[in-house]
Amino acid sequence: VSTQSTGGKTWTMAAAQVLVLVAFAATASAFSGATSDPTAISAFNEWLRGKQFPSHKMDLKDGRLVASEDIHAGDLMFSVPFDLIISPKTAGGGRLGVALEDVPLPSSIVMSLFLIDEKSNPTSAFAPWLAVLPDKVASSLHFSEEELKELDGSMMQTITQQRSAVLAEEFKQVMAVLGTNHSALFPADRFTQEAYTWASSIVASRSIIVKAGNASVPVIVPYVDLASHHHRMNSTFDFDDKNNFKVVTHTAINKSEPIQISIGGRSNSQLLLSHGITVDNNDFDQVQLNVKVSEDDPFVSVKKTMLRNQGIDDSTTFVVTKLGISKALLAAMRVQALLPSEFDRFARAFQERPVSLRNELEVYRTLVMACQQLLKRYPTSYQEDVEKLKTNELSENVRNAVVLRKGEKEALLMTIDLVARMWDNFLVNGYDGEI
Repeated sequence: VSTQSTGGKTWTMAAAQVLVLVAFAATASAFSGATSDPTAISAFNEWLRGKQFPSHKMDLKDGRLVASEDIHAGDLMFSVPFDLIISPKTAGGGRLGVALEDVPLPSSIVMSLFLIDEKSNPTSAFAPWLAVLPDKVASSLHFSEEELKELDGSMMQTITQQRSAVLAEEFKQVMAVLGTNHSALFPADRFTQEAYTWASSIVASRSIIVKAGNASVPVIVPYVDLASHHHRMNSTFDFDDKNNFKVVTHTAINKSEPIQISIGGRSNSQLLLSHGITVDNNDFDQVQLNVKVSEDDPFVSVKKTMLRNQGIDDSTTFVVTKLGISKALLAAMRVQALLPSEFDRFARAFQERPVSLRNELEVYRTLVMACQQLLKRYPTSYQEDVEKLKTNELSENVRNAVVLRKGEKEALLMTIDLVARMWDNFLVNGYDGEI
């Protein structure tokens, strides 16, 4: 078993200068806060009133939405007019539309280019909202070299570096076409790498995925995007009969508490990279593993065929989490540990059944040893991270890094404990086959 980081995905430019892009589109997101500038907040509130927003039981204070009165379970928390929602269609229909028609770009890139253009336009209909957005999302993409060292031992360090490289190449290729063919719409002094990184971070951190027929479409909903995220909040999104975007909370929020919504379970690695936040004691923290049959195994081709027939190959990745060990991971490890004398029983691995007593012990030992080796990669211990988080002297970025690596260690430690209990249960409950 070895760790495997997610890599940058590749994309190419055809000879006819049509971009074919496979980007890191966000599947969901948490929200990354806002400015605490009182002038910008005042202008934003005036904008909301001018757009005839319905009354909401919340105020924007110090960059966060807080409840201005008690909000009860079942209450309509947000209602945003349809014409204020930023979608790929909105973005493609703006001033840049004539250029974007010629180039098939992913939705996330179209929306990023739209935000750059709108931010530079003082008469933009979205100017008051854009003014309250953060100048920089606290993503690991913006960590200093010293802050990145806080992620030593974590796969997030490599993932962050790969994502930065992908963004840079993405921007280079996009501008190679749009900046050349439509230079008036995409001037180099406005469409810079810095502006593109900012816009991409805003799209990644503030998009919500909605269904449009059979398609899933990312949208940014101004005002809703100022809420903070917690996976334990119970909230639902929908459109009403007037196409207003509405959010209903099924969790009560007391007066002066932060307005939080949930857009699903996300590990801290996902939250930090795309959204610039972490959640301490996150139930969805995980560490990625890649199970490969050793090339030195004399039966490597046989085992790879067994796995391939179940849709598992060398590129398949698994995760260990706080929520348990996946059935697929155990199945792959049981096949990896097979002896020739056990080949006729290999199907049991995919039936959630032990192949043999020896095989099961080998799987458990290998998994525990893998977790222990991963724990050794971190320069700090779990307890040291716990103590460090008790201080009030950490910067936001350092605190996020410590929360992330602590959560990964918790997932590894909990997996080791779970394997010990699984072995105990296995011995107590007995084995239904020959040893």
